[in-house]
Amino acid sequence: MNGVKYPTLLFLFPLFDVIWGLPVDYMHAVCLGVAKRFTSLWFDSSQSKSPWYLGNRVAEIELALRQTKPPRTIKSLPRPIRDKQHWKGPSLLLF
Repeated sequence: MNGVKYPTLLFLFPLFDVIWGLPVDYMHAVCLGVAKRFTSLWFDSSQSKSPWYLGNRVAEIELALRQTKPPRTIKSLPRPIRDKQHWKGPSLLLF
C-alpha cells in the first residue's frame, strides 16, 4: 500500500536531475537523522570509553536544556535526554 505509486512528473523535464534537483528535507534528514545519531553517540553507555562520551554530564546538559527559551514559532520545549527516543524535529532544532 505505501511506497512509490508512480514516477514523479518532474521526470518529464529533460534537464531535471532528480538527485540534485530536490532539496534536503531538513527536519527529517538533519534533525531526526544527524542530530539523533550524534546524541546516541554522545550519551549511549556503549560509548563510555570514547573521548566524546557525555553520559556522565547528563544532569548538567539537561539543566541547560530546561533553561532554553525557544522562539515563539517553536511550540514544543526540548525533552530531557533520557527521553531522546521520543524526540521530534522541533525539539532537536534547539539541541
